[in-house]
Amino acid sequence: MDTIERLTAKIAELEHNMNLLEQENTRIKTEVEEGSSTFKTIIALKNNKIKELETALQYVASSDSVEAPPIVQIPQQIYVDPSYERTYYTFRTRFSGISRLQTNPDVVFRSDPAKFAGADWVIELGTHNAGDRKGATKDFMSVSLTVVSENLNEGWCCGVYDTYSLYSQDSPVEKAAYTHKKPQNLKQSTTYSNHMKSSGYPKFVPISELFSPSCGYIKDDGILISVDVTAFPTWH
Repeated sequence: MDTIERLTAKIAELEHNMNLLEQENTRIKTEVEEGSSTFKTIIALKNNKIKELETALQYVASSDSVEAPPIVQIPQQIYVDPSYERTYYTFRTRFSGISRLQTNPDVVFRSDPAKFAGADWVIELGTHNAGDRKGATKDFMSVSLTVVSENLNEGWCCGVYDTYSLYSQDSPVEKAAYTHKKPQNLKQSTTYSNHMKSSGYPKFVPISELFSPSCGYIKDDGILISVDVTAFPTWH
C-alpha cells in the first residue's frame, strides 16, 4: 500500500512539473511571437521609408532632366534725350537781398532757370539748422541744384558732377573763396530723375562766416555763387 501511495504522489508531482513546463513554454512562445511582430513592424516601417526616399530621388532626377521655363525679362522704359551726350555748364548767379537769410529762416532764393541735359535747372539757396557734436545749434546757408521741369519723360534721368563756389567780392578781382567739389567718378555722381530732382549741400557755409565782413562774401547785400556742372545720360 505504501508503494502505491508513493507512486501516486510521484505521478502527481510529475503532472505538476509538466504543467509548469507547459506554462513556461506558453510564456516563451508568446514573447517570441510578440517580438517577431515588433521586429516585423520595424522592418516594414524601414521598407516604407526606403521606398519614399527612392521615389524622391526619382523625382529629383526627372526634374533635373526637364528644361526650366525661361525667365521673362520685362524691359524697363529708359529715355535718353537725343539732344545731348555729355554737357558742361556753369551757373554764375548773383543773389540780392541776402540779409533776409538772417531775418527769415524760411526764405528760399532761386536763380533764373537754365536749360541743359534735357531739363530746366536752377540754383536754390536757403538756411539749414544743425547741431554740432556738443549739442549746440548752428545755422548754415544751404545750396542745391534743382530740376524745375514739370513735364519730364517718366524715364528721364541724368548723372551730375558738380562744383559749388562762393566768391569773395572784397578785391578788384573776384575769386572763388569757398568751394565744395565732388570727386569725378561714377560712384560719387548724383543721379537726378523724376523721383529725385534736387541735391546739394545743406551745410554749405556757416551763416556767421557768410556775414563776416572779414570774409568779403557779401557786397551790397548780395553774394555771387557759381556751380560748374558736368551732366551725362545715365540709367536707373
